[in-house]
Amino acid sequence: MIQFPIQGSFREIILMVEMIIVVLNIQFAIIFLNRYLKQKGVKNNMYIAWTILFFCFAITYFLFILTDFYVSPNDRPFFLNISYIFIGSGQTLLFYNIEREMKSEKYIFTKIVLGVLSFFIINTIFNLIYSTPFSTIYWGLFFVLLIIFGNKYLTRIRQTWKLNIYGFIIGATLTIIGWGGISDLGMSILGIEFRLFGDLFIITGTSLMTLFFVGLPRLSEIDYFEKVKRIFIMHNSGIPIFEQTFKKEQDFKETDLRSSLFAGGLTTVSQWITDLIQSKGHLEIVDHGDVKIIFEYGKYTINVLIVEEVLNILKNKLKTITNEVENLYQDILPTWEGDMSPFELLKNIIQQNFEI
Repeated sequence: MIQFPIQGSFREIILMVEMIIVVLNIQFAIIFLNRYLKQKGVKNNMYIAWTILFFCFAITYFLFILTDFYVSPNDRPFFLNISYIFIGSGQTLLFYNIEREMKSEKYIFTKIVLGVLSFFIINTIFNLIYSTPFSTIYWGLFFVLLIIFGNKYLTRIRQTWKLNIYGFIIGATLTIIGWGGISDLGMSILGIEFRLFGDLFIITGTSLMTLFFVGLPRLSEIDYFEKVKRIFIMHNSGIPIFEQTFKKEQDFKETDLRSSLFAGGLTTVSQWITDLIQSKGHLEIVDHGDVKIIFEYGKYTINVLIVEEVLNILKNKLKTITNEVENLYQDILPTWEGDMSPFELLKNIIQQNFEI
């Protein structure tokens, strides 16, 4: 049976490692917050959910340090309940965003974790029962949902990102094992020494989760190619250089913008760009219902991507293509007068970026 506050030869080293965990969780939260703030256009709310979760983890771990090393046994249940409220709050927001990303209709996991969170809030106020065993529900739900979430990626994702998914799942597993190791039950069964191993598992697990998740696209962005209709590469004089269609023309319904845009093709887009140049405008996105038009501007080119949905991954690909075109033809574009022969490599650039 573990005696609280914790004493003994492992006390100081465990305290030092756990303060490192608090600082690391704050750092991970800042990483996700920075990623969220740097996004332009469509925001990935998963980043803000992970931000809040890691801030809640940091507060929780700090409360665990107070609870297990400094607080009297009589006051310990109250502080534990407070820590579980922070865990539940962070997980509720994360669960909601994960289920929304998976297009869940019932939000079952979110409702369950919200119910557990409500229990801890009530128990904190009325001190009904010793609530620590119920905290395992959090981690059970956390593990199951992340496995489902990871599997959603694996069934749809390209080979490029599979390492991220496996790393993320391994990180989540190590994190949950670590939280089990620092729990009262874990220490009672395996001894106080295993708390140190639990801490190390948490450091490794949360680091892997952060490292591999920040490199993942959103689930909605995995099938980005299905959202792409056409790409146009134009000289900033308004003269068309290149056009590629990704969907068959019969897939387009002849309505409003579509009828003029797809029938006119390069002529229409060329006229738009000419008007933009003359007005010195800097249009980024045109939203016309289920047809969206993304613009990207280089020094010598203005490039246009026609899509069904504006996704960050598509905006980034258009930006990458623009940079590649500008770099490849930097000696030709400044004085270009209409000769199309140098641009035979453009099709390869498009194919490489869209993995056709």
